Amino acid sequence: MPTQLLIAARSTVFSYLTRVESRVLAIVFISLLLRNMLMGHWNYLFIAWNLFLAYVPILIQQLSLKRFPIGSLPWYAAMAAWLLFLPNAPYIVTDLIHPMTAFQKGVAFGLPLGLLSVGSAAILGMLWFLRSLRHFDEQLDQLGCGDHLRRSSIALITLATACGIWMGRTLRFNTWDVLTKPWEVVTDSAWFIATPMYSEWILVTALILWAVWRAYQRWSWVGEVVE
Repeated sequence: MPTQLLIAARSTVFSYLTRVESRVLAIVFISLLLRNMLMGHWNYLFIAWNLFLAYVPILIQQLSLKRFPIGSLPWYAAMAAWLLFLPNAPYIVTDLIHPMTAFQKGVAFGLPLGLLSVGSAAILGMLWFLRSLRHFDEQLDQLGCGDHLRRSSIALITLATACGIWMGRTLRFNTWDVLTKPWEVVTDSAWFIATPMYSEWILVTALILWAVWRAYQRWSWVGEVVE
């Protein structure tokens, strides 16, 4: 019975992957495995955990659509959870700092496979971010929201996502810290956003995310979900 439940859960989780995403995911784990065999340790194992967190928004959206009508109170609660987890998807791009730091230190051993694994994970995180935004945009459309309201909503979401990315990278906050230490999150976030240097990074990141989203809208090529 436990084996059957595990197989069913795995089938449910991976059924939401597109064909492109499944291939990129394979590249990530193959390169991580090869790097471990070469170096003898898993110092990039955090990539697997970060990928799981990046995939959670897709899971929340897909599972909520199966259980809650769009516009219902449980749906809004699910979308609030979705928004909290969403920054984890593009956050993986900032993990490129690890192979870049190794390169600056002159550490070449394991660097190509490290770049391949982290770079592939960053691409996958962005694909999940964009697909998640597309699903949300479609749900807003089903709610009867016009183009202007939908674009404004996505713009605010990209701004909130940019805040989440840099608060996670700089302040080292996790998604669940909103529940476990909310006052610390509020006070530190207010200071962070009010600091000109950090607010500049947030604004530039939000503009980049918005530009990538608009380009994705015009050239959506991620493929169909794996049968």
